[in-house]
Amino acid sequence: MSDTRTPESLEDEIEQAREQLVATLAQIKAQTAPAALARRGGKALAGFFTDEHGGLRPQRIAIAVGVVAAVVSWKIVGRSRRRCHCH
Repeated sequence: MSDTRTPESLEDEIEQAREQLVATLAQIKAQTAPAALARRGGKALAGFFTDEHGGLRPQRIAIAVGVVAAVVSWKIVGRSRRRCHCH
C-alpha cells in the first residue's frame, strides 16, 4: 500500500491540524478563565435557589440562611471562648 500524498499535501494537513489545535486550545482557555468559571458557578448557584420556571425555592433559601447563621454563631462563640478569662 503506497502513500500517494505529496509533501505539499502533507504540509497542508499539518497546518490544518495545527490551526485546529490552536482553536481548541483557545476555546479551552476561554472556558477555564476565572471570569468564565465564576459565571458558570454563579449560574449553578442561582439554579440551586430557583426552580425550572425561574421562581425562588424558599426551602433552599431558608436552609442556606440557617447554615450561614450557624456558621456565624459558631465563629462568634469560638472567638469569645478563645479569650483568656483568667485575669
